[in-house]
Amino acid sequence: MNNYRKCTTPEVLHCALEPANDEGYSFAADWWSLGVTAYEMMCSMRPYHVQSSTSVEETFALINNSCLRFPKKLDEGLVSLVQHLLKIDPTERIASIQQLQKHNYMATIDLTAVYNKQYTPSFVPSKKQLNCDPTFELEEMIIEAKPLHKKKKRLSKRNKARAAAPTPQLSQDDER
Repeated sequence: MNNYRKCTTPEVLHCALEPANDEGYSFAADWWSLGVTAYEMMCSMRPYHVQSSTSVEETFALINNSCLRFPKKLDEGLVSLVQHLLKIDPTERIASIQQLQKHNYMATIDLTAVYNKQYTPSFVPSKKQLNCDPTFELEEMIIEAKPLHKKKKRLSKRNKARAAAPTPQLSQDDER
C-alpha cells in the first residue's frame, strides 16, 4: 500500500519521478527538488513546461524526452551542478551533502565562510519596504498584538543566539 498520491499539477516538477511512479524513493528525491528550485532561480522559469491539464504520463514523457536548456550567460560549473541534481536516474543524481561538496563547482565555495556570513551579498533588499508576500506575515500578525514592535526584539534574540552557536561541521549525520 502506498502512502502518497500521483500529482498532475505543475508542482509535480518539484517532486522527483520516483514517488509519483510508484517506485519508492530515497533522499535523492529531495535533491531533485533542490535542482528544480535552483533551475527556477537561475532561469526564471520551470525546467519543463507542464500545465495543470497535463497527465502524469505526459509529464513523465516530457521529462524523460526533454533536454534542459540554460541561458548561455550562466557559469558552466553551476549549470553542471544543476544538471547533476536533475538527473532522471536517482542513482546518478547528487543525493548527499558529500556528493554536493565533491562537485567541481562547489570546490570554489567556502561553506564555512557562507555559514559565518563572511561573503558580501551581491544584492541586499531595501529595509524601507516590504520584501515578501504579506500573506506569509499574516500568521505573525494574528498571533502577536503588536507584531512590528516585537519583531525587532525577536530578531535581536535570534541573531544573538546565532552568534553564540558553534560553527557546524557538515557530516553524514546532517542528512535525514
